[in-house]
Amino acid sequence: MTDPTDGSTPLDEVARRANVPSEFVRRLASLGALSEDPLIAVERELGRVRLLHAWSQAGFPPETIMRLVDQEALSITFLDAPAVRTTGRLDRRYEDIASERGVPEPLVERVHESIGFEAPDPRDRAGDDDLALLDVMELFRGVGVPDAAVLRLFAVYADAAHRLAKAEAELYEANIEERLRASGMTERELIEFGTELGNRITAALERALVGVYRRHRVHAWIEHSVNHVEAALDAEGIESRWERHLAMRDVTVTWVDGMREDGVDISVLAPEGHRSPTVTCITLPETTTGPDVVAAMRDRGWVIGGGYGRLKETSIRIGHMGDHTVDVLRELLEDLGEVLR
Repeated sequence: MTDPTDGSTPLDEVARRANVPSEFVRRLASLGALSEDPLIAVERELGRVRLLHAWSQAGFPPETIMRLVDQEALSITFLDAPAVRTTGRLDRRYEDIASERGVPEPLVERVHESIGFEAPDPRDRAGDDDLALLDVMELFRGVGVPDAAVLRLFAVYADAAHRLAKAEAELYEANIEERLRASGMTERELIEFGTELGNRITAALERALVGVYRRHRVHAWIEHSVNHVEAALDAEGIESRWERHLAMRDVTVTWVDGMREDGVDISVLAPEGHRSPTVTCITLPETTTGPDVVAAMRDRGWVIGGGYGRLKETSIRIGHMGDHTVDVLRELLEDLGEVLR
């Protein structure tokens, strides 16, 4: 973990991985804010170190926090709650990763600024999450997407994430914390309760968030793909679509004739010369009914129409319009033949 030949100590390793000054970590150790075993501090308490450092920069020095802990006004376990836990640091600096990936250092700074955080020093150790951001940037750059467009996407992510996190905090405060405070809970008890609840609910919230995002992403991509389908159909031309509908009608009529030759008593209801290019009504043998055939085809994954009115029991309808193809129609007719035999 550390190299004794360069004079570093386990606490220096904590500082390096937490990306805070070594002097600050030694200060925390002297206050009893860290485990006596530095290995535990490295593996489990980096989030605690970063949180105490952030509070210190906001005007709440660690001496004040630990005094409140000693007075049992705050709980030290709050410092390790999942909600405030952050990802680990890598062994590489931002400037090294930028160089390896061919990403200009100023762009690394702009990535952080786009998600609402201060630009890092190029000599700082990069965080685990930074690689995910740089992966996205690298992928989009590879297909010619302007950096500014990707940064706008990151800004949208950050805005949505900020509002989500704020909504979670407001829900907890308004619906849980206020009620518990009114019941007489102390601040320490409130913090311990919130920490325990956070341990149980954080993972579930993150799974729910990812699940909701995936659903919306699928919906967005489906909407986008529809545009491509519409463009392809426009390129096909309306006359070509009409010709395809006629071809499918002819395939259906030929299939009916073939089934009759095989001894299956079916026929096309409309006489020749009056047959629709978009739908064919087929009369059925007396041994089966329209609803039974429709249900059997549904079991095989197909949707066909039943007859209307007095023809409901004795006929079915095969649609061959819109975006259906001859090949798909042949597959349907093959299954239909098995149902009718």
